[in-house]
Amino acid sequence: MNPNHLNAYEVLKEEELQDIHSKGCLLRHKKTGARVMLIENSDENKVFNIAFRTPPKNSTGVAHILEHSVLCGSREFPLKDPFVELVKGSLNTFLNAMTYPDKTCYPVASCNDQDFQNLMHVYLDAVFYPNIYKKEEIFRQEGWSYHLENKEGPLTYNGVVYNEMKGAFADADELMDMTINRALFPDTPYRYVSGGDPTKIPDLTYEEFIESHKRFYSPSNAYVYLDGAMDIDAILGIINDEYLSSFEQTKRMDPPTLQSAVDAGEQQIEYEIGADENEDGKIRLSWGRVIGTYAEREKLTAMQILSDVLTGNNQAPLTKAVLEDGLAETMRLYTIDGVANPWVKIEARNVKKENCKQVEKRIFGTLNALANGGLDHEKLEASMANLEFQMRERDYGSYPQGLILGMQVFDSWLYGGAPEANLQIGDLFVHLREKMKQGYFEHLIREELLENPHRCKVALIPSKTAGEARRAKEAKRIEDESAMWSDKVREEIIAKQERLETWQNSEDTPEQLAALPHLELSDLSRTPQEQPIEELVIDGQKVLVHRVNSSGIAYITLYFDENHYTEAELPALGLLCRLFGNLETTQSSVEELNNRVRLLCGSMTFFISTFNIKDDSSCCTVKLCASFSTLESNVDQAVSLAAEILTQTRFDTANSEKAVLDLLRQIKMGCFEQTVMGGHAAALGRVSAQMSVSSVVSECTGGVTFYQWLKAQEE
Repeated sequence: MNPNHLNAYEVLKEEELQDIHSKGCLLRHKKTGARVMLIENSDENKVFNIAFRTPPKNSTGVAHILEHSVLCGSREFPLKDPFVELVKGSLNTFLNAMTYPDKTCYPVASCNDQDFQNLMHVYLDAVFYPNIYKKEEIFRQEGWSYHLENKEGPLTYNGVVYNEMKGAFADADELMDMTINRALFPDTPYRYVSGGDPTKIPDLTYEEFIESHKRFYSPSNAYVYLDGAMDIDAILGIINDEYLSSFEQTKRMDPPTLQSAVDAGEQQIEYEIGADENEDGKIRLSWGRVIGTYAEREKLTAMQILSDVLTGNNQAPLTKAVLEDGLAETMRLYTIDGVANPWVKIEARNVKKENCKQVEKRIFGTLNALANGGLDHEKLEASMANLEFQMRERDYGSYPQGLILGMQVFDSWLYGGAPEANLQIGDLFVHLREKMKQGYFEHLIREELLENPHRCKVALIPSKTAGEARRAKEAKRIEDESAMWSDKVREEIIAKQERLETWQNSEDTPEQLAALPHLELSDLSRTPQEQPIEELVIDGQKVLVHRVNSSGIAYITLYFDENHYTEAELPALGLLCRLFGNLETTQSSVEELNNRVRLLCGSMTFFISTFNIKDDSSCCTVKLCASFSTLESNVDQAVSLAAEILTQTRFDTANSEKAVLDLLRQIKMGCFEQTVMGGHAAALGRVSAQMSVSSVVSECTGGVTFYQWLKAQEE
């Protein structure tokens, strides 16, 4: 970075971030006060992310609607949906936008320099100069509008966010978290639904929508994050010259206030189940506890470890105590962070009405016994080692590393903390291991879970009529509103509907399409990136080795041919993968296996993978895969552990049948919830299964067919 090119910015802080092999630089834009965090390193997968504090003051979902709406065309790129067109000619590795309870983010990533600048340019134009000021139809499409087919026809509400949130409010998980937030945070913005409550979204006016953009999307309220190997001078120049320099400084939004402790007592809320579902044994019980502030990183990390030790698997003490007498089907302890006031949720799912009191007594009796009698320090050490491995490994799968680091930056920066606070691990785990010896984790059980004054309890009660009652209430509201309309008002509504449909059906002009930046062949390298591959033979087996810089961590995948399975047998293969590591072996108990996996590996998973045959959709190769990461010094031990799980898992012990049934029920519940929240993906999977054999395998080992098979096995 050339200091001579920083005239528009003030350097607030520079720091070497050794844990992530980067240099951090915090800037302030002199004219607007916008903050910029630079993470300079050699990562070719460059990340840009601009975030705004968007704390809600009601549940109309204005932040969520704005997130959708600013992406519907802008000053320089006036297409209706520039991002659909942009993706067609982009090499992006990430492109999205997200609304959180108190902030909205617009991240992009690309390994191509020109593509990265194109994406950043389009995003900056979208957030600062959106077409929402010119086209009210954008608000009507993305937020809400009256939908009237004709002058005398039935009236409904419509809108992308409105319909999305109707789906969210039909999901039990979403309802649970919304109810807990209302209970724990009655005096802060977290009591509102930032995504929008369908009963409140129609209260939002276009004028309020526009005013919210002016308030939230000021450069003075912007936080820009840049990560990777990029031309920093050019990037900062674009941000200043083409955007920030045109604005004056305004008031920056304050971070959410911290909630004082409240005991919210017990809340009950109904959730919708299907008319053909059995209501018995479908109650969900949760206990919420606020555990401090965003700045208490050591405590938040300790709570993650504690969650894993208490409920990380079916043999964990809290889960085992609830499952062993059939009091619930699953038991979990979650930490919800990324907010000013992090909180934890203790949750028991699928409880019978007559067991509710006993479940609560068992949970808190077990926690009390553990607080008094002590936790298994071997399990604590194993969980701690595993979390430390993952935090140092920073393997985020298909997500760019800089993207996740950026979100960790926002988790401190947007609440007034140091942006680099969550990027360095330092002596964090040294301190936690020392505190473990002094009873710190037992103290946390007592202080945060048992005696915490900031608490609530929520019971979700299944109902076959809740959905119908909600829909009837919506219909009644629309009926009451429309009853007060004059013919003139009704005609205005129909006219707005017609203008919306005309705009939606219009095509972008060639001039508008040409305004969108796109890559040229000259922007692409003609030399393909080489992947180092060695082919070895070890004990008669072919081994492919990729020698790359992975910071001393080995990533190993074992492949086993499974082409001999019939379609009817494939669901059993899918279940088998999910049982591996969760049942005892001839050498080890489940607890011992879990401890060894956590001590040796960052992760160890078993799954089915398919490989298509070129130009032949009627054939594929099916593999059962065992995949794990471990330090290079532990490869032999990790391979031996995987071999033990694969070849010595026992299905014939006295406890096997109940253990398999418990796991089957949990897997089935997970598949059901996944289908409810991602119905489009489930439908796509079933349709794809009509087109290729590889999709048949995926459907039978993880789709709706797999769920139906699990349900039949349980019955």
